[in-house]
Amino acid sequence: MNVTSLYVLEQGSQLGLTGEQLVVYRQGGLVQQVPLPLLDRVLIFGRSHLTLDATRACLKRGICVAYLSRQGWLYGSLRPLARGMGRLWSLQKVLASDDIRSLDLARTLVAAKIHNQRVLLQRLGRRRLVEENGFAIEVLEYLERRAAQATDLQALLGFEGAAAAQYFPALGRQITHGEFLLTHRVRRPPTNPMNALLSFGYSLLWNHLRALVELSSLDPYQGHLHVERSDHLALVSDLIEPFRAPIVDALVLMLVNTRVLSLECFEYKEGACLLNDRGRRLVIEQFERRMGESIQLPSGKEGLRWELVDFYVQAYRAVVYDPSREFVVHRAR
Repeated sequence: MNVTSLYVLEQGSQLGLTGEQLVVYRQGGLVQQVPLPLLDRVLIFGRSHLTLDATRACLKRGICVAYLSRQGWLYGSLRPLARGMGRLWSLQKVLASDDIRSLDLARTLVAAKIHNQRVLLQRLGRRRLVEENGFAIEVLEYLERRAAQATDLQALLGFEGAAAAQYFPALGRQITHGEFLLTHRVRRPPTNPMNALLSFGYSLLWNHLRALVELSSLDPYQGHLHVERSDHLALVSDLIEPFRAPIVDALVLMLVNTRVLSLECFEYKEGACLLNDRGRRLVIEQFERRMGESIQLPSGKEGLRWELVDFYVQAYRAVVYDPSREFVVHRAR
């Protein structure tokens, strides 16, 4: 991908301008400098400052600047006036109207989601063998193949649902903390601590993904798997699917099994189980740490886990411009 993003995660950073370089300072010392011609956007998490000169330089060069909370909630963004979305949104609409290609994109997303669920269970099984999960892993492998060959959207959603029916009980059998239980996924509202954790973790990742979609000038409402509605960002819900298991589910299980969280981190309101303030702080802290870890990106370069998500948003954007391209999504190994 040709797009380069600068992620500013450390609190108290100051971004300034030196010639044609965007420079990052922290506690009076130079931390990083990036040539402006190499940048497409800047994402500032939490309390850091972009100087006026740097802001003007970014806008002049067509570089978007996003302001997010530390956990990835998008507050808003600065965009140059000349950067329009009309053509890209029109191309998205054409792509979504192509029933064959749109179904193919949806199949790719669901097959990757089921694949990543299966791989996570296999990894967990190597650390702690649960014989009963062997059957679930076999079923997920079968459903992954069926999803990749689904002939219509309803059949595809059926395979996705069947996979969830196998996956979440299997994930629950990997819990070693006796106070926590997961037998199936309950979303609206979550009725127990594990479901509350999963819902909160997904919302953190969803909001960061929303920021990346909007910064890429994509129409967040135009999806392929989820139904387009005026109140639903269907594309964001589409693109998050392959990342649920490797990012959120793996983190949730680690937080529970290592006893970072206890039942004291939850509260019940009107039939819903929710994280309390202490619980949210603990999850956000660990989520930020995990997403800020350095990993090898699909490009072969080293980068942050945040950038892994960004990479695949750009892969989708490339398909919008050229529908004949292969849609590459994250498939864990």
